[in-house]
Amino acid sequence: MADPTLAVDPQALKRSGNQLDSPAERLRLAKQNFENNLSRVANEPWGDDEIGEAFANGDRGYVASTELLLEGLDNLTKGLGNLTDKIHLTADNYINAEIQNSQ
Repeated sequence: MADPTLAVDPQALKRSGNQLDSPAERLRLAKQNFENNLSRVANEPWGDDEIGEAFANGDRGYVASTELLLEGLDNLTKGLGNLTDKIHLTADNYINAEIQNSQ
């Protein structure tokens, strides 16, 4: 029969949460770089003819797709940050529960 003991290393848990900081920062920088490069096409080089309109507008056009991509990068960055916070909170709650249980 398996040992029913649960072992948690809260410091290791916190370190694992910290490992998400680097990917979150890389995503933030990637978004920033993408936005900087978007300024190069701010003058809408696709024009306002029928082909340019088809390229730029509509649900799947360049403008909407760009907005969705930026929103997605924001959500991913925030999500990784929130996950890091939750992992740290879980470790802190475990430490506090252990302290309370040992009294």
